[in-house]
Amino acid sequence: MPMQGEMTIRISLTDANGGTDVVAIRDGLLAGVSTEDNEAGWRESLDRLAALVEEN
Repeated sequence: MPMQGEMTIRISLTDANGGTDVVAIRDGLLAGVSTEDNEAGWRESLDRLAALVEEN
């Protein structure tokens, strides 16, 4: 069953001491997605982004 609804994600990047701070705020977590699963997905995505950036 596809998930339906609207979820908004706002991402801001700011300079930090020796790097960049990433802040992601989501509004409207879709029904059927637990907070834990959402957090795990964000962690995995950010880990992949960090690995990509660190390669280059």
